[in-house]
Amino acid sequence: MKFTKKKLIVFGLLLLTTFLVVNFATPIAQAKQRVITVWHALPKKHIPLFESLILEYQSTLHNMARFEIIAFKTPEQLHNKLIKSKERPDIALIDAKWLKAIKGKSDLVCIEDFIKSNIGNSVFISFKNDTFKSMWKNSKHGGKLIAMPFCASNRALLIDTRALEMLKMKKHPRMWGDLIVVGKKYMKDGSEMRSEKVWAFHIPAGEKPEALAAFFQVFLWQIDRDVVEPFLGVDLAGFDSAESKRVLAMLVDMVHKHKIVSVEAVDKEKAMMFVGTPKDYLFLNQTGGNIKVVPWPGKRRSKNDLTVYSFVMFNSNDKNKLEKMWNMIYHVCEFRSALKWSLATPYLPPNKQVTLSPDYFSFLEGNPGMRTFLQQLKNSHLAPMDARRAVVMRILGQHLKMALAKEMAVEDSLNLAADKCNKLFDPDGRYRKKKEELRALGDLVMMVWDMDYGLDDIKSAIDQN
Repeated sequence: MKFTKKKLIVFGLLLLTTFLVVNFATPIAQAKQRVITVWHALPKKHIPLFESLILEYQSTLHNMARFEIIAFKTPEQLHNKLIKSKERPDIALIDAKWLKAIKGKSDLVCIEDFIKSNIGNSVFISFKNDTFKSMWKNSKHGGKLIAMPFCASNRALLIDTRALEMLKMKKHPRMWGDLIVVGKKYMKDGSEMRSEKVWAFHIPAGEKPEALAAFFQVFLWQIDRDVVEPFLGVDLAGFDSAESKRVLAMLVDMVHKHKIVSVEAVDKEKAMMFVGTPKDYLFLNQTGGNIKVVPWPGKRRSKNDLTVYSFVMFNSNDKNKLEKMWNMIYHVCEFRSALKWSLATPYLPPNKQVTLSPDYFSFLEGNPGMRTFLQQLKNSHLAPMDARRAVVMRILGQHLKMALAKEMAVEDSLNLAADKCNKLFDPDGRYRKKKEELRALGDLVMMVWDMDYGLDDIKSAIDQN
């Protein structure tokens, strides 16, 4: 068989192509495909949807990258791994209250700088304007956006409307005194419902100490206090003030004097009123409950608690990989994905435009109580968390339980808990001593002021001037 010049050229090209495919194609493909790890601790029920959103983006990459998704059983396990272990994912969906602690242990990509440098300032401003302020603010560290908000949850007061109607009460409780009045009336006149709703109000006294401490923390925010407060550059316990003790005394009275609350472990659904999440509300509303959702009792626009779940990116020298990591986060957080997630889960979307869409409007029509949770985002507050503060919450919760059970006096319980917590922050007692000196000086100044410059003197001085 004779080979013409043309056939020889074609044959040679075929041989060359075969050589290139065999020797280079597989290594090049392997070099291009990047494995990107994603860690999270979402509830098992919502994992398939979460993974599908990520895989939607992966399908657009034509085998250039593969996402390895690892689910932790609890958020605590996830945060412990990120803080205590040297192993790191590429992306993690975290509870933003741990952001500062994780940032202190890892080299995180500054989301704000990344967007501005790679996409543009106008896109960053668009993100900012479309995100609820409380979620945006609590995904920042050092004045910049470090994490990308994905969803959130907060709590409000859930009330069985049938009980209000039975008691012939048209208004819901707006202050804690109102709640006690309603609760006492229910315990007296609500015998028709008592087999179903045993208690008037629910306090998480039977739950983990940390849950009770988190509940009490909101009361402290309402009186402009906090569990931990800064003092001369260090943290000290802030829950042992006279105002804090009055709050705890009120809760103790709810149990023992007014008898509207159980100190035992009781399901919150067994109470006429309880502080619950969107998940609690949606479950009750979709199972035939007549539930009204109203803001936490307290001052108008007083703070309520917030949980924000945000994505963080761990730094890499591979710019191409970082780009794909960001694009995945963008895909999962953008309008269509956020709407899909918000309609199928009990979480609040970070995007304002999602809440204004026709589909979400229909969702709100069927679940009107969700509007209260969204409205409360204006004054929702997130408390930072780290290893020491977690211990503080456990110690506080344990002593709150003892006070509620009347195993310890209110003042003793908070003083003892504060003393234990302050030893963590201030082992040698130097700052505690200084704080006590200033507190004593303040008490002295007020006493002198009251004696020498009483209200009549102040009024007279004002009149004269």
